[in-house]
Amino acid sequence: NNGEFYSGWKAARIGAISLVIILAGIFSVAFIAGDLSKTEPGFDTALYNKEINTFFKNETSSLKVLQSFETENINYLIKEVNKSVVLWKENKTIIDNISNIENLPIELSGQIEILKEYCDLRIEHFEIILKALNEDTDKYIKQIQNVGLKIEKKIEEI
Repeated sequence: NNGEFYSGWKAARIGAISLVIILAGIFSVAFIAGDLSKTEPGFDTALYNKEINTFFKNETSSLKVLQSFETENINYLIKEVNKSVVLWKENKTIIDNISNIENLPIELSGQIEILKEYCDLRIEHFEIILKALNEDTDKYIKQIQNVGLKIEKKIEEI
């Protein structure tokens, strides 16, 4: 390895950190302030909060591996990226569960659709990373970067 594969991870980390900040801001403002919970009678905010907290926990846990690419061995990275794929698939299920909450405020419905697409992109991203790690190659760097750009665009939509 000449280091090219690992150099792309700095940008991925910046994107991951930005996303966490953006999502935390959106959902904190919406529900800590209580704005959305007051708009729809019968909206189960407790269920929503439980699900979204699990989503954030999974997201944070899955993105930690991106900080390890320059310091950890390949076996550790493969194991952690596999875990990340599982966490993002769980997050997609969580988003599906949230979309089925009765009386979900309209403000959240649009964001839920974007988050579904975001989950799909994260799954694709980590699966390509896993493929690159398993093959110990940097030939997928362009694909990784392209999906990373799509992720950034999704973050901007949120």
